[in-house]
Amino acid sequence: MKVWLEEDEESAEAFRVELRGGKLPGRRKLAEALAESSLLGKAEVSSHKQGPWRSAVAHGKQGSLLVVLGEEGGFVSAHAWAEPALLVRSVEALFLRLQPDEVRLGASGAWRPYPPEGALFVRTIHSEQSEFQAIAVGEHPVYGRLLFLNGETQIGTSDEPQYSAALAGAGLGKRTKRVCILGGGDCGVLREVLGHEGVEEVVMIEIDRRVVETARTFFPEVVGGGPEDARARIVYRDANDYLSEEGARIAGGEAPGFDLIVYDLSDAPLAKASLDALCGRVKSCLAPKGRIAVQCGSALPVYARQLEAHRAGLERHFRKLKLRELVIPSFLEQPWVFASARA
Repeated sequence: MKVWLEEDEESAEAFRVELRGGKLPGRRKLAEALAESSLLGKAEVSSHKQGPWRSAVAHGKQGSLLVVLGEEGGFVSAHAWAEPALLVRSVEALFLRLQPDEVRLGASGAWRPYPPEGALFVRTIHSEQSEFQAIAVGEHPVYGRLLFLNGETQIGTSDEPQYSAALAGAGLGKRTKRVCILGGGDCGVLREVLGHEGVEEVVMIEIDRRVVETARTFFPEVVGGGPEDARARIVYRDANDYLSEEGARIAGGEAPGFDLIVYDLSDAPLAKASLDALCGRVKSCLAPKGRIAVQCGSALPVYARQLEAHRAGLERHFRKLKLRELVIPSFLEQPWVFASARA
């Protein structure tokens, strides 16, 4: 197995990643970050400080990780003696907590901006700027093919079924017949919803046609036969505009409400500035006792304020809120929060 950072490449059994910039942690926080991110079995973590340098090392059944940091940068040295894939995953999870400004593979690779919400070990096989966003497809040594929108990981082929099932399953029930998906251009949630017994109609609202076309080209197993299913309809437009107009139609008796609305937009869900407006629009489009299913982002402490805003907003507009945490490995080992609630 190899690890790569775009054109630079090293063996996954022994490699070094250098970093610089960012708010790098002190000795104690560094040890905590390493302990939380290590997947090397029952790893023993020790830390040291000498002058401006602090270090931490984890030894486990699958390999070892050494982290050395100064005031402005440092490096991570990784060695595997059993499972290189676990070492790769551990390093990426660690970097998510360190949040440096720049990284490079080895001591002579090119410095590159650290992707704070994307996988580290990626080589790009497709990139474009659509009318709405930057779209990229990359390959990863562990997670397979990844889809990025504006630098954020949307799906990885290794665990996309897990993500789509968790999101759609949070709101699907025995009486779910009419479903609306907001976003979801990779079509994974569409495929998942259409596989649920009893679903009669699914409307997917995606602003960017190029995301669907990219998914068809690079992720055919994710898309499946969803777009061709007679029960499915893809509407290419802004989700907020659609909800406003459809809510008016439903209020006027021109259309039935949805039994489930799945929120799978690529940007941070329920952003604080539009929280009440968005929840109100969703609620106006739901049938009596209809449900909303939402991916609320990361459960890591650094995102606690954002997650609390999502929870509070949902509770203001809906009833019987349920939250579930699930680790999606291609999201860098962080627990991801899925929510469902009823109108």
